[in-house]
Amino acid sequence: MALIHLIWIVPLFILLAYLLSPRFRGDIAETRVRRILAQGLESNRYTVLNHIVIPSGGGTIAIDHVIVSRFGVFVIESIHLPGHVHATEQMAQWKRRRFGRTVKFDNPYHANQVQAEALGRLLGMSARFMHTFVVCDGADTIKGDPPANLVRPERLVREIRRRGQLLLEPEQTARALRDIRDAHIETRRGFIKARSW
Repeated sequence: MALIHLIWIVPLFILLAYLLSPRFRGDIAETRVRRILAQGLESNRYTVLNHIVIPSGGGTIAIDHVIVSRFGVFVIESIHLPGHVHATEQMAQWKRRRFGRTVKFDNPYHANQVQAEALGRLLGMSARFMHTFVVCDGADTIKGDPPANLVRPERLVREIRRRGQLLLEPEQTARALRDIRDAHIETRRGFIKARSW
């Protein structure tokens, strides 16, 4: 009889461990942002690439979302942070308070800047062609002086559209897409959703 109970209890514990894991929480934010971008951006103006891994400095850098358009290249980091977040652009680590417990984690704004610089080097583009966003999903409040490019998921498409100045020619966008695809390192999670111009 005890063996029968173990048959359903063990998978239940495995499922709970996965649901509480940082990977699952990260996947929640990435999936939500992926869906928002797919539904909110016109496919004839924006090409959305998800979970891009590119070589950089002898290693690799993973980027949650890249958007290539004539309005520039958008580099997006998505994070799931339920609770109260204390964030500033300069802090090495941000703080999240939930259920009376405070957790520190690396500043995603800094990671986003490193991602944009690496992608800019790969594409041979200066910072003026690159737009960066950190999408914070699930936060109750964001305190401190957060970076201007920290947005909630529901505001992301509006913020992308605000960058409406044409920066790239069609040939430049096509070349950027080709360079990203050529450099992309396939991983188990790798997924590229390319749209035609």
